[in-house]
Amino acid sequence: MFLCDIIYDMRIAVIGPQNTGKSTFIQDFLKEFPHYVTREETYRDIVENNNLEVNQKTTTESQKAIRDFIFGELRHNTDYNVLFDRCLIDNFVYTSVAYEAGTIPKWFLDETEGMMKDTLQLVDMYLFIPTAVSIPL
Repeated sequence: MFLCDIIYDMRIAVIGPQNTGKSTFIQDFLKEFPHYVTREETYRDIVENNNLEVNQKTTTESQKAIRDFIFGELRHNTDYNVLFDRCLIDNFVYTSVAYEAGTIPKWFLDETEGMMKDTLQLVDMYLFIPTAVSIPL
């Protein structure tokens, strides 16, 4: 059995910390598996278009905008052979860190956790890129 036989009719989310090569991996993946697609608009567009503070400066407003965008992508894009750049696991992790830092309220963390759990079954495979290393296809 070949990898291309396995990677068919799936919804795949690429997850992991920032600046680890997820977007590069996605571009390389799409070249190797042209039957897959990814959305033109990503959560980065939401951040940029709305001038949102993220990472250590994130706010509830920023996390909500990103979360709601990703949630909508997962819930409304029901096609197969789709590659998602991030999912609500990523958003929940960033929200949890902000909660621990005292910048996000508990109710928002709980709400995000519920939404994350609701979308877990909408993805067939989660590819975790843990560090900025090259992963050959």
